[in-house]
Amino acid sequence: MMTGVLLLTSCAGTVPEPTPSHLQWASQQWPGTRMEDLMKGRQLYVLKCSGCHSLHRPDELSPQQWEKTVPEMMTRAKLTQEEAMLIVRYLVTVTETKEDSLGENASTTGTRSGQ
Repeated sequence: MMTGVLLLTSCAGTVPEPTPSHLQWASQQWPGTRMEDLMKGRQLYVLKCSGCHSLHRPDELSPQQWEKTVPEMMTRAKLTQEEAMLIVRYLVTVTETKEDSLGENASTTGTRSGQ
């Protein structure tokens, strides 16, 4: 049991925690998005996706690739529609909002549609 906890902890280390800059960006894309939504998306990504494979860093795939890949994995990962949406929003947000060393939002991308 302890080994499983250690593995999840080490996997989670490569998956950034949502920040206020992430929330600001996500709220512009999907009005009503809360920090809890981004945190839940991260938590679901770590727990559900690491059960079958090593986690990818969010920036390893483009937002468009995440929007395609997560729904394709819904059945295998036993995700509900809502869980998949939260994971996609988290991954897209973190990928789109690269932060510099000062924690300032360095993204210049525009508003996303859909989701």
